[in-house]
Amino acid sequence: MGRKKNNQDCKNVLPGQESFLFDSLSYLAKGYTTSECVEEFVCDKEGNKTLKSQKITTRKHAPDINSIKILCEMNNSSSSDCCDYSNFSDEELLTEKNRLIKILSEQSN
Repeated sequence: MGRKKNNQDCKNVLPGQESFLFDSLSYLAKGYTTSECVEEFVCDKEGNKTLKSQKITTRKHAPDINSIKILCEMNNSSSSDCCDYSNFSDEELLTEKNRLIKILSEQSN
């Protein structure tokens, strides 16, 4: 059984950890790329290793919706006009997602 989610969890952050939490969530909310390098070596008769092949794989990770939701909750917790995204249409959600990603990109620069 999993742990029950509590909306208060994001508010119980240790002092000094707010910026770390925000930066981590922003990183996930914007999406990111990773690269992995796989090298294959062969040994000759003397035991020397020589590079046979090298493969670099780059992977793009999509923006994380849960991180976006948490950031919205953190942002709207201080204001009384909290958005209810459950009533948004698909088109409105995509527009809001793009708007939030643009804001996060501007803040990180």
